[in-house]
Amino acid sequence: MKTTIILFLAINTAIAGVIDNALKQVELQLSFLVENTDEARAQSTSPKQIMPRSLKSDGSIKMVNQDDWCSGFYPGTLWQMYRITKADRWRREAASTTVAVTISAL
Repeated sequence: MKTTIILFLAINTAIAGVIDNALKQVELQLSFLVENTDEARAQSTSPKQIMPRSLKSDGSIKMVNQDDWCSGFYPGTLWQMYRITKADRWRREAASTTVAVTISAL
């Protein structure tokens, strides 16, 4: 029984470390998008391309139209980050990008 408890605690500690590392990576990637999306919008060939979707091979941000099926992923990811961290930074970004997609879709 004692061995099982120790093993369980070791596994829990390892899983917590993996989750923490993954969360740090998500935070780094979202921070990059938050810091660079306005510039990507300005460089876009279409004013309808308002949401980041992915990175191009050159490292620049691929933007999508507000009616693209991926356009809600970015605001949704920001909302999830806020839910997990409770950091006001993510709430503000999530709210502003949600409004941008919603208004643009009208």
